Amino acid sequence: MIELSDITFAYEQDGFALRAEMLSIAKGEKIAVVGPSGSGKTTLLHLIAGILVPSCGKVQVEGQEVSAMSDKARRRLRLTTMGMVFQGIELIDYLSARENVLLPYRINSARSLDSAAKQRAEELLERVGLQAVSGRAASGLSQGERQRVGICRALVAQPGLVLADEPTSSLDDENAASALDLLIQLVDESGATLVMLTHDKAQLPRFDRVVAVDRGEVSGAVSGATSGGVR
Repeated sequence: MIELSDITFAYEQDGFALRAEMLSIAKGEKIAVVGPSGSGKTTLLHLIAGILVPSCGKVQVEGQEVSAMSDKARRRLRLTTMGMVFQGIELIDYLSARENVLLPYRINSARSLDSAAKQRAEELLERVGLQAVSGRAASGLSQGERQRVGICRALVAQPGLVLADEPTSSLDDENAASALDLLIQLVDESGATLVMLTHDKAQLPRFDRVVAVDRGEVSGAVSGATSGGVR
């Protein structure tokens, strides 16, 4: 599903650089990415998504060389292949919960907003306990409700790859556990690949593998998530 080889990416402003000699992620794997704040975790996620382009090396997703694509082609790949769950949730406040979930269909002309898509959105909202507030504007939802809408939005188009940037960091322990339960359950059901940044080491046993990022160095050979010892 994902392969990074001989990657270097540097920020001109502060000189910070991220390096990854080799990182391969198989289809259907659930990967946790860990490391201190400022270590380069979000940069790694943005390179996989094609939001950033490495200064050297290759990023491939589903056999396509993302790092060699135009801006337009990378955006199309994100819209058609990936679902993203953001740390800040990033809903459109004046749209309803339902409309936010269906947003991937409205911003991507290659997807048809048909009855099947609308039905899937309703099913997802029901599963996360939001059917009763599905018509409410996002500005009127609680933090936990907003996070559940964000997860539904990332998964409504059944992407092959889900990228999540600290999706539970703004939630209390109970809501964080519930949101992660939902995310992993839906990913497992669809067979999607999950790459998630997290600071919560208690959740690492739920992942197939842990990748560590420390001071700009990516280690793709970290032992299994259940073995412990991950920084």
